[in-house]
Amino acid sequence: MDNPIKLETQDLGVGIETIFPYNDLLYIGSNSAVYIYDIQDPANPRFLSMHSHATGCDPVVVSGNYAYVTLREGVSCNSFFNINVLEVLDVSDVRNPSLINTLEMSSPRGLGIGCNNKLFVCEGEGGIIQFDLTNPASPLFEARYDQFPAEDVIIKDDLVISTGIEGVYQYSCAEDSLVLLSYIPFSL
Repeated sequence: MDNPIKLETQDLGVGIETIFPYNDLLYIGSNSAVYIYDIQDPANPRFLSMHSHATGCDPVVVSGNYAYVTLREGVSCNSFFNINVLEVLDVSDVRNPSLINTLEMSSPRGLGIGCNNKLFVCEGEGGIIQFDLTNPASPLFEARYDQFPAEDVIIKDDLVISTGIEGVYQYSCAEDSLVLLSYIPFSL
């Protein structure tokens, strides 16, 4: 750990948004696709498949046989299309991922899964949207937390940590809703 050695280089192109490890796989979200790599041999990642989509900002998270992808319009995302959606992919066959559901959103950004089978999607000025994943193919809207802007989210156990343009927010999700625990403002 003190002296890492570069073993391999994989050229993924441009527009990479996220890298999400899940089991022995990497799900890589780019501006135009989700790539799936096998990392059973970590020194030699092996391309398995890709799912192409409209050009847009593209974070991805995975749980079980489903991947959740947010696509957002905007010049910073190289997207000139009017697209603001949450896509649900069936990844039970990682060599052939397929789109099974699309939900319209306002301006989706980072997302995370946890807290008793919940999906949290950040929507910038629109805060955080909470979905129930009891039926993972069809996320069910549960709540919107719009007190604070939200760009990205990390979930660990019963904690949801969100970043926004004004600071970092820590929530408890021990119950069915988010409860603000702390806030660290950004200072200029």
